[in-house]
Amino acid sequence: MSVEERLARALHEEADAVDVDVQRLHARTRSRLDAGARPRPRAGRSWVPLLAVGAVLLVVAGGLALDRLGDAVRSLGPAASRRGGVADAFTCPRQVTVDDAGRKRDDSFLPTLEYGPAAAARELGAPRYDYDERGDRATLRLGNADGSLASTARFARTGDRWDLVTTTKCAGQDGGILVPGARPLRLGRRDATPYPARGMADRPDRAVLVDDRSYYDTAGLVHHRTMWASPCEKGICLSAGRPTSFIAWTPDHPRGLVPEDVTAVLLPPDDATGRPNPYVLWAVLDPDGSVRDVHGTSTHGPDTAAVRVAGPGWTGRLYLLLQRGDALDEIVVRTTSGSATYPAR
Repeated sequence: MSVEERLARALHEEADAVDVDVQRLHARTRSRLDAGARPRPRAGRSWVPLLAVGAVLLVVAGGLALDRLGDAVRSLGPAASRRGGVADAFTCPRQVTVDDAGRKRDDSFLPTLEYGPAAAARELGAPRYDYDERGDRATLRLGNADGSLASTARFARTGDRWDLVTTTKCAGQDGGILVPGARPLRLGRRDATPYPARGMADRPDRAVLVDDRSYYDTAGLVHHRTMWASPCEKGICLSAGRPTSFIAWTPDHPRGLVPEDVTAVLLPPDDATGRPNPYVLWAVLDPDGSVRDVHGTSTHGPDTAAVRVAGPGWTGRLYLLLQRGDALDEIVVRTTSGSATYPAR
């Protein structure tokens, strides 16, 4: 086991051992710093996950994958959010509303007014926000940079605190996180400017753009993530996200030819957890050019051809197959020596 793998396992074990609300912890720290207050000492162990997150950030910044699919490492949001300029109504085609009972199933979006609306918006990374307080009721609206409404949170006063009542946020198809767009099964560049490969890929000079698509985060805010393929120690690797926060996939089978489920690279795991995702992404490494064809089959529709990805100076190629999960039964890998079929479920 390498040093990186031992470090990754230690970090995972330590982080899994403690359940801490990192968002609230960070908001509390930022609010004290903004007010010029000196943080009071707390129980030493409660700070361990925060230190672990810092260590994870260092590992990713150094270009090391924490494990085969990496871990999502989210930045803590911008330094400030601008108040005002948020639309009153949603323009996104779908929204998800969660009440107190629903939060037992979906607790991904839990804004708090403990340190005020500005701190809540800043912690959630909202470029814009608006806040309305009337008697014992309050509403926090979060907006994207263009002013479009991303989410609303309604609160009720109980004594000297504000309790969260309901949240409503933008969502994709069937409550998923992908921003609706034309041809979701197409891999490639879309409207946003892709993030550069430098800082994400092992060999940015030989990296090839695979995909860039927009999604809604846990607060309903719109982001986009870029996927790159580049040569690596085990063949051809994938990385997706942005230079400061990404995950990486390295082949389980360096000799290739065996399909591997890499759906976790398609969408950010932190934001996609617990949300429906109708799509699956499979990868087949072709290390020596022996693969002639990769396609998916389904009893409910036509075959799906995989996209071949190759770049300058590569010694191998990568085949990527994107399809709806309910429209893919098997994956066929045809090589110079024959064909093999693998289940896709």
